[in-house]
Amino acid sequence: MNIYFKLSVFIILSQLALMFQKLEYENFLYVLAITITVLFIKYKNIIIHALVRHPSLIILMGIQFVFEDYTITKDFFINCLYILLLFKFLETKKKDYFFFVALSIFVTISNLINNQNLLSSIISGSSAITAIILLYLINQKELITLNIQNLKRIVLISVFTVPIIILTYLFFPRAEVKVSLFANKSNNLGIPDKISLGSFQQITLEDEDIFNAKFFERVNQNQLYFRVKTFEVLDQLKNWRSIDTKVTFNNKTPIIKRSNNQLEYDLILFDHGKKWIPTLDYTVPKTYDPKFNTYSLNYRLGQIINNKKKFAFSAQSISPRVSLTTEEKSYYRQIPSTVNERLINWAKENRKNKSNIQFAEFVINHFKNQEYFYNLRPEPIGNNYSKFFFETKEGYCEYYAGTMTLLLRAADIPSRIVTGFYGGRYNTLGDFYTFSQEDAHSWVEVWIENTGWVRFDPTQVIPPQRIKNTINSFAREENNLETNDNQFVKFFNEQGVNLWIRYLDYQWTNYLIQYDSNQRKELISKIKELNKETILSLANSIFSIIIASLIIFVLLIMFKKDNYSDILFFLISRKLNLKINFHHTHQYLLKNKDLNDKIKKIILIYEESIFYKKKLNLINFFKASFDLLCISNKTR
Repeated sequence: MNIYFKLSVFIILSQLALMFQKLEYENFLYVLAITITVLFIKYKNIIIHALVRHPSLIILMGIQFVFEDYTITKDFFINCLYILLLFKFLETKKKDYFFFVALSIFVTISNLINNQNLLSSIISGSSAITAIILLYLINQKELITLNIQNLKRIVLISVFTVPIIILTYLFFPRAEVKVSLFANKSNNLGIPDKISLGSFQQITLEDEDIFNAKFFERVNQNQLYFRVKTFEVLDQLKNWRSIDTKVTFNNKTPIIKRSNNQLEYDLILFDHGKKWIPTLDYTVPKTYDPKFNTYSLNYRLGQIINNKKKFAFSAQSISPRVSLTTEEKSYYRQIPSTVNERLINWAKENRKNKSNIQFAEFVINHFKNQEYFYNLRPEPIGNNYSKFFFETKEGYCEYYAGTMTLLLRAADIPSRIVTGFYGGRYNTLGDFYTFSQEDAHSWVEVWIENTGWVRFDPTQVIPPQRIKNTINSFAREENNLETNDNQFVKFFNEQGVNLWIRYLDYQWTNYLIQYDSNQRKELISKIKELNKETILSLANSIFSIIIASLIIFVLLIMFKKDNYSDILFFLISRKLNLKINFHHTHQYLLKNKDLNDKIKKIILIYEESIFYKKKLNLINFFKASFDLLCISNKTR
């Protein structure tokens, strides 16, 4: 196995590792099978005729198109380019790898632009270094040894290459290309626009991370409810639907009450292919914000989120709505005629003289005190809320939230379902919370006069002994890891490693990956607005950094040397203001009768280091240089 094959395999595996983050499991196995087959054929030097290679290539790319659900995306192009370079690899001979390497680096940079997390950046950086090395070696007959001299040349090439990579990143940020020819690939991330009994069993099967939240003061993890959608309407099939309430109420702007006591937090939202933004109850903008719906109290962007974005929010503890119109109250009381009368009668009989909040607490206590169970795999009952309430008494969040909302509405109390994410996983290293798809949750909001919308979560009152199974990450052991000096080793077990990985990726994302086209435009506009003084100041700073880097580089090289005699000879010649020809030696200098004894002594130190194997180390070099400096210039 020659060195060229090893380098090629390294680049292929690097690209494969990047693709692993983006591909679905079945698609990754398909790409992995192609990779292994191609490497095996190349390793065994099996010759495959072009009449076989070309049709095979077209078929494989067609299969990849099926994996993308007949949708042309940026990822589809990247995957196809990867398959193309694998087949190009089959055609290469021993040293014809430069086109292959260039194409591989192009695909790697494409992945970096598309998914600039910590792992992608490390692998892409490694590939860039490999490209630099190969560019340096392009005119070499063989791969030369990476000794100090060659390493210095490679570092110098890198000094000029890295700024170009940085500028490419700054001025060409991530962009999304997507053209759907047939049906789009289904995306189960987030909350659907319609929920029924059993919906959350499907959406919580995903464990993909959705967002990170960083708070600037201590918070209670039990109170971390991030809302995404509200469900106001129950249709005749008893499916809860999320609709645009702005349209329903003719875009009238209700009065919002803002609290002076605000909880500041940052949110890093991962690319999930939807428009919604999860926000903590109750997150209210300080001024008018078109992304904020004053009816549902949710945030929604005007465009699909295809890359990581960072937001800064502030939440308050009280409801921002303290009054509802008669139309709104009626809207949040409606129930379809298909709801079982038994459920409605139970609500009316038990409401009696209770206030809104008293009846809501009565329903909560009913779930707590009766034999209701939390179960992610209950008996299928369709959308029969009455059967769940009176008979099976097993279900999970939307069973309880949907049934409680129906009971409240049957008792003539305005209410609605709110869905989002709850709990999360606390990272003790970075003091932030990570929420994944399996943290999806639903709860109830009840209208209380002069107070506003009040949250009730019926699933949280179910005693632990009546919880049959759950996948909510709030109870995970990794959330209970403690950080103190004596137990720091805990962070190096299996769970601790997970914390470290999430922490490093969070820090990388927080400081480097919040760059998009808008920020690029702001950067360019700021550069245009710079005056000459500022430009000169920046140029001086950059020049100083370069000079400092070169000095550090020279010092590092000096510390690597084991003999400084050549530098000492150069200093001697400069001290004497002599132009030494290449054939002149130290003996030529010693013949000069005008030299004083101190100069001759230093020259003899040089002679001993050259001919008597007394290597001049760094300390003796500095001592001799100092003595040379102290000698008067009148040496002749």
